[in-house]
Amino acid sequence: MSITVTIPTLNEERNLRRCLISIKRQKYKGRVEVIVADGGSSDNTIAVAKEFGATLVNNPKTDAESGKLLGIKYGHSHYFMILDADMSLEGTDWFKKMVKPLEENPEIVGSFTKFVSHPEDSALSKFITIDEIQRDPLFRYLTPGPNQVMVSKKGSYYLCRYKMDKIVPAGFCLYRKKQLLNLGLDKRHKFMELDTLSILVSHGLNMFAYVPSAGIHHPFLKDFKMLFRKRTRNLNQQFFNQPDERQFTWVDFAKLSSIIQLTAWVLYANSLILPFLVGIYRTLKYKNLIALYEPVFVWVTTNLILFTFLKSQEGRSLIARSWRI
Repeated sequence: MSITVTIPTLNEERNLRRCLISIKRQKYKGRVEVIVADGGSSDNTIAVAKEFGATLVNNPKTDAESGKLLGIKYGHSHYFMILDADMSLEGTDWFKKMVKPLEENPEIVGSFTKFVSHPEDSALSKFITIDEIQRDPLFRYLTPGPNQVMVSKKGSYYLCRYKMDKIVPAGFCLYRKKQLLNLGLDKRHKFMELDTLSILVSHGLNMFAYVPSAGIHHPFLKDFKMLFRKRTRNLNQQFFNQPDERQFTWVDFAKLSSIIQLTAWVLYANSLILPFLVGIYRTLKYKNLIALYEPVFVWVTTNLILFTFLKSQEGRSLIARSWRI
């Protein structure tokens, strides 16, 4: 079966080359169509895309989520997936491994894999990749991991059943394109990975396959400066003032229990000693000293999110409304 891989870009020549090389080396018998949705790059991104035979699509809105949506509109394959330009596929049988569950079980709507780190990665990238789907500590607190939704093992993959309040935030899935079109996802303004999961589950399409042996390398955190930039950008571009109503919500600001849960986390994060103890526990559990970054990462990301909320008019309104419960 054919596969469309959509990659949104904006001045990503170095990352894109690494990504496309990883796609090129795959030993997959079916056709692989690569769509690069470019937001107006001024470097050699376009030249790199052409060098590897990718289909170029102009993304006038420039943001990644709008670019990802173009892949659904212009792709011509049975399966559909997205990759960020700074991601690369592990090994040579990635597509074969990811397609297998979908071919074997028609109830499975998407397959996802884990993230892996390489020796040359930064300490922060290694830290966040201790979690197999690269969740921040706050997101580990709010959402389930793959092991919490597994129902059975099927050879090389695990069958997972999601519920509306129990969705693994792993949005880089391989999907059947027809199912996405049937739900009108091509009519939305953006392709939001986690919203897609919520929409599928809300329509009873809740069976997913976790394929840990495939693997994606995603070294996206070089240092704390990059962490600040990415987390602030994600809130401003993916959370506040969205053209489509968000379907996946990390927390429900209308529920008192959620407000209590968040307040408890802020107190926990700023205690420092408690995250430090968790860091020691995770160091022993994973036999990895990188886990000792836990208290610093927790403190920085929690207060960065809080600051960004307070800085935004929409964020302040959400906080104000939640405290009126």
